[in-house]
Amino acid sequence: MLLALTIVLTFISIYVSIYIISAYLKSEHGKYPPFVPTFGAMKNISLQEARKILPSSNKPLKIVDLGSGDGRMLLPLAQAFPQHHFCGYEWSWTLWRISAWRGQGLDNLRFIKQNFMQADLSDVDLVMCFLSNELSQDLSNKFKHELKQGSIIISSAFAIKELTPLKEISAPTYGFLPLKVYVYHI
Repeated sequence: MLLALTIVLTFISIYVSIYIISAYLKSEHGKYPPFVPTFGAMKNISLQEARKILPSSNKPLKIVDLGSGDGRMLLPLAQAFPQHHFCGYEWSWTLWRISAWRGQGLDNLRFIKQNFMQADLSDVDLVMCFLSNELSQDLSNKFKHELKQGSIIISSAFAIKELTPLKEISAPTYGFLPLKVYVYHI
């Protein structure tokens, strides 16, 4: 039993090590952050802000999550708002497979294995993201050139350069992390 556990833990350690190294190399040497799920008050506030927007629309909206990870942000929204279309972009094969598996049975939800910087956002109504300061300038340029007037961005933890937030919501997580959720209107 102990030998089997040791073998399993060894394989898991090797897989995680390979994932971290390949993620670093694929991410332009750290420009794109590794998978860190949106968590705590920040997750709840981001979902709450999205839930304020989605029911007020008379037409189907397109919502994207840039760097969707395991799908934890889009899944509850797709379940609650079947009239809207949800799409997660994730470049990690493992996370893309996990999210696709978790989203089975939801016709209004899909996950695409692709670098979100290559995605066309011209028809997107709501963008959700939890990324990094390093991507802020690139995202700002992409949003300004591609998003249509009226689009909304909900960014967890990181402000987007050259855009002025409509709201900055304090999201203290675990009582001591001074995080914020930023809401932008294009």
